[in-house]
Amino acid sequence: MDGSPTPCKTFPNNGFRGEAQMRNPFASITFVALMAASLGLQTMAATAQGDFPNKPVRIIVATAAGGPTDYNARLVADILQRAGYQVVVDNRGAAGGVLAVQSVTKSPADGYTLLVSHASPIVIFQSLLPEKPPYDALKDLTPISHLSNVATIALVNPNVPVKTLSEFIAYAKERPGQLNYSSTGTGNMPHLTGERFKMRTGVDIVHVPYNSAPQALTAIITGEVAFGFQSPDSLEQHKAGKVRALATTAKKRLSNAPDVPTMAEAGLPGFTSGAWYGLYGPPNMPKAVVDKIQADVAKGLALPDVVEKATKFGFELIGSTPEQLAAHMQSEVKNWSGVIQAAKIKMK
Repeated sequence: MDGSPTPCKTFPNNGFRGEAQMRNPFASITFVALMAASLGLQTMAATAQGDFPNKPVRIIVATAAGGPTDYNARLVADILQRAGYQVVVDNRGAAGGVLAVQSVTKSPADGYTLLVSHASPIVIFQSLLPEKPPYDALKDLTPISHLSNVATIALVNPNVPVKTLSEFIAYAKERPGQLNYSSTGTGNMPHLTGERFKMRTGVDIVHVPYNSAPQALTAIITGEVAFGFQSPDSLEQHKAGKVRALATTAKKRLSNAPDVPTMAEAGLPGFTSGAWYGLYGPPNMPKAVVDKIQADVAKGLALPDVVEKATKFGFELIGSTPEQLAAHMQSEVKNWSGVIQAAKIKMK
């Protein structure tokens, strides 16, 4: 006996003429059962996606509380709550955001765990760290939406005798290696922007890293360094006369600083830089869930009160499609890996 069903000669054919059915009268029953089970699973999956979300969504943030990444996460949380979601925000800033990203890459792909991150652990650390992160963000995350951009502001100490960016470039070229610029740390966006500025203009200014944005800004104010790139909130110091803003990397002049020209207006057309923030999920998320989250976020980012508040803080809201975010990620990997290699930047 091999354990297979014993054919029953008296079992009616009922019009089925296939050889398999004639040999095994239970085959048609098994086939029907399997089809029913398959349809049931498909229905359950469709229902689960159709009911999404039916429990709290956790947004993991790749920084500690406070700062622009956290702002973007809270913005997404508010938008999703308006759309009927329950949301929990979970800040995980250790290891520059690497652990936060890694945790999302290993989470269930059901849409209930999301990530809001700045560019560094997504597109920069792959080229910067001596050992690559334990993930490949281009493969191990599901892009959902490019949330926002934040321009950087080129600042100079007011005692430096220049009024414009072109004057500063000329002033620095006359003093190679004598001027310093501050950043928020090796490999962070102000540092990479400074190196791109050096490559574009040919100036020789020395990088001085600090532990935080306030420290880097204070260094410019006190004259400890002559120059630096900062986020738009530094414009308050410009208005107070404590620093001089020479240009912004934004595409157009900022509404809260109409006197500050863009890089193109200041003589560097095509010079782009600045922080940006994205919304991601674990790999292989269902398309229906991705599309719903993206649509809800994009709709919220277009609300007038959301735009007005974000603009005051210097954010340019985007709300892209997943495909557009994926393309942006690939472009940024290429852009910054070139800067890192050319400037020979290494992070210990």
